Amino acid sequence: MTSSRIRRMTMAPALAGALFAAGGVVGASSLLPAAVAHDGLVAATPGQDATVDAAPTTITLEFSGEPRPDFNTVALSRDGEVVASGTPDLDGRTLTLDIPSDVTLADGDYTVGYQITSSDGHPTRGSYNFTLAAGGTSTDGASGQGAATDSPAASADSDSGLPGWAKPLLGVAGVIVLIGVIVVLVTQLRRTRHDR
Repeated sequence: MTSSRIRRMTMAPALAGALFAAGGVVGASSLLPAAVAHDGLVAATPGQDATVDAAPTTITLEFSGEPRPDFNTVALSRDGEVVASGTPDLDGRTLTLDIPSDVTLADGDYTVGYQITSSDGHPTRGSYNFTLAAGGTSTDGASGQGAATDSPAASADSDSGLPGWAKPLLGVAGVIVLIGVIVVLVTQLRRTRHDR
């Protein structure tokens, strides 16, 4: 048995394994949009963990994508009791729930809960907290506005937690591995022909 034939036999399993790994990486990267495409909360009024000095008249939530206009709900609760809830108005990526004028909000900690239909069609639920301290100092200004970035509490049922930069990075890694496999394969074939 010639040395070139032995080299071909030993390289075959390695090449097959590399091709399988490359296919797995590329395949996984193509599946990532399904895992990370759910719309996440990016801003809110009142803001997440804010202390506001005036009772809000509306709850405004902004998401990373445009929620679908069906089955969206926002609720405001205190101590586990819902004080206001309903179907919010949808304007692009923003949902707005008006708090009825006959609802009196006393000082204390409040939870804003929401359920939306993400732009990818999947339901996304989450919640965050803010504090009302009438007559106190607001950490976000008199209107109580503030940014609310997506957090585990605000997206407990949304996605698997992969950061947004991971998807393109895995895609690039898959392409690099595939190119490397092709280079190794072409080089091996040239050596084999040269040894004949």
